[in-house]
Amino acid sequence: EKVKRMASRKEGVVDEGENNVKSCTCGSWTFKARKGSILPSAEAEKWMNDLDLPSLPEMVFGDTALIIEDKTSGFKAIFRAYEALQQWRQSPTFNTTLQVAYAQQWTVSREHPEELAVSKSHDWTFTTPYIGSMRVAGGSAPTEETEEKIDIELLKRPDPILFFSDQLLFEDELGDNGDAILSVKIRVMPTCWFVLLRFWLRVDSVLFRIKDTRVFHKFGTDSVIIEARHQEETYANMVKSGKLPQDPRKLIDSNLFSQLLPIKASLTRCITLRKKEK
Repeated sequence: EKVKRMASRKEGVVDEGENNVKSCTCGSWTFKARKGSILPSAEAEKWMNDLDLPSLPEMVFGDTALIIEDKTSGFKAIFRAYEALQQWRQSPTFNTTLQVAYAQQWTVSREHPEELAVSKSHDWTFTTPYIGSMRVAGGSAPTEETEEKIDIELLKRPDPILFFSDQLLFEDELGDNGDAILSVKIRVMPTCWFVLLRFWLRVDSVLFRIKDTRVFHKFGTDSVIIEARHQEETYANMVKSGKLPQDPRKLIDSNLFSQLLPIKASLTRCITLRKKEK
């Protein structure tokens, strides 16, 4: 079956606009990537008050955003740090004893635990269930479980990349004892577009965790596929299984660990696109 090509090279020309924004139009679809600087202290304080947050990651890129819009259906997806941190605060795991247990284990494992500013009253890892904010004309986008899968073979094809962006939304080094990173990538080809939103957590000698959201649309179809996956393993179990990389430089490679960590949960849903009513 031939795949309909909705975007020509001419349509896919990237517009490098002002204010660190670049955009690309493919048929009825528009893709915008805005890169901003680290949130200034006054704005950070406002975020903490507005969202009732006990803390923020060390680096929050508040103005950074990825925006995807379709004029035909009214579909719109936005990926940014504000909603990610909002959902971290609202997450059922925010005050769980599981997170407290990891905090205690981490503190005990350090030579000078008094130097660690680890709060045991909330999830200090910034683990967020955020999968992006998606809407259609008239309101939030309803999703339903689906057997439809992301077309991996289509993504493997050496098609030209019309638009690409790799954006960091927030990062925290957990007191120099790990990493908590939320990032989003997009690539647009003549046949489809693909987004990877990744939360990556590494707590030294304690835990590795990845929460991936993959969003995919093939031009000419009426569905947006959303695949959410949670992978996790303790440091001890990685050592026991022999899967822990011996090279310390590889311990920060989330792409490598996405191949090594067991899948704890996975769910695929879809949004059906319909033409906007005139």
